[in-house]
Amino acid sequence: MKLALSLALLSVLLLSADALAQTAPAAPAPSAGRILVVLSAENRLTLRDGKVHPTGFFLSELAGPTQALRRAGYQLAFATPGGRAAVMDRSSDQDQYFPRPEERKAAREFVDQLDLGHPLSLQSLGEKELAGFAGLFIPGGHAPMEDLYQDKELGGASQIR
Repeated sequence: MKLALSLALLSVLLLSADALAQTAPAAPAPSAGRILVVLSAENRLTLRDGKVHPTGFFLSELAGPTQALRRAGYQLAFATPGGRAAVMDRSSDQDQYFPRPEERKAAREFVDQLDLGHPLSLQSLGEKELAGFAGLFIPGGHAPMEDLYQDKELGGASQIR
């Protein structure tokens, strides 16, 4: 399977999700298509000195854009390398990363209801399955520096259309 996304498409998706977060109505819209959300499956970051730092996806970087995409009517499908469970970076679950404490709480509740313990395997997605997605979103955090940046499947030659 080859999976690549031009930086232009990723930028458009991220900018659109950010704009939607501020303007989208509270009620979900009719289905606008499916978005593949690729998460890291790592729960630790190995530092240069060999020390290990706990990590995972960053709560605000997953919750904000995916909430906006849901409000815009997109269905979300989650995938990780090997289909391993995605975990949250515990340090990201703090009020300081949100404008108001209630927004952190709402983000946590939203993410907790996602089935991130049973994602699709990135390697199992073929061209036919990928063609069914309207876009790709890769949330941040430190974890992608352990697995996603070097994943051959994610950096393939074809594109989601």
